[in-house]
Amino acid sequence: MYAFDIQKEAVRQCEAVLKVYPNVKLILDNHIHMENYIHEQLDAAIFNFGYLPNSASTLVSEPQTSLIAVQRAFALCKRHALLVLVCYPGHEIGEQEAQCISEWCHTLKSNEARIMKIAMVNKPHAPFLYAVEKL
Repeated sequence: MYAFDIQKEAVRQCEAVLKVYPNVKLILDNHIHMENYIHEQLDAAIFNFGYLPNSASTLVSEPQTSLIAVQRAFALCKRHALLVLVCYPGHEIGEQEAQCISEWCHTLKSNEARIMKIAMVNKPHAPFLYAVEKL
């Protein structure tokens, strides 16, 4: 398992929680560089966009780099792998990122992927996720 973050504090917090799992590789780098670390096909990938809770909300994932990372992860996915994309449209950059990810999901043909969106219909700016199964 690979986990990426651009914040040292996020990696430190993950290390504390995941230390009992020796198969987790924590990487202090942008997810856009995943191909420098991952040299195998993926069974699954989870993206939790946005920023580290209770930290500087100015250090956030960016729409264009997130989209490139998602496209690269999808390319690395095995057939029937699951790609989970958690978006946080509650702030300006998060809204842009969510729109970017949504547009990408809508470009995938039904013979390439099955896509499910889970969202709170009565809270338009609440986080939502896409579950993308590669076919």
